[in-house]
Amino acid sequence: MCFRGPRMTTVARVLVFHLPAEQVGPLLDVFDRDIGPRYSGHRGFRGLLCLEMGEGSGRSQISVVSLWDEASMEASDDASDGWWDDAADELGIGIARHRCRVLRDIRGVATDWVAPD
Repeated sequence: MCFRGPRMTTVARVLVFHLPAEQVGPLLDVFDRDIGPRYSGHRGFRGLLCLEMGEGSGRSQISVVSLWDEASMEASDDASDGWWDDAADELGIGIARHRCRVLRDIRGVATDWVAPD
């Protein structure tokens, strides 16, 4: 069976960090403190995933995928770039930035973003 949903106007901002494994915790701390709450307050923000690849190798690749309606992402570009630049400067790491068109977005039960304790 093939699912064909309605056409979406969702776009994604994808940020990729390559960093030593010991910096993953501090990156998540900055995210929880500064980035997550700011994103969740933006109109048109649809959600975010923070993914880790390379666990156990001494280096990690962290990909942060945020979903937006197109106009809201464009309106948040400068602020978002500044927040992430500040986070990268604080940790001494670089960022690769990508913009993507979301072809399918299938959701489950929606929840609000909450910083971990």
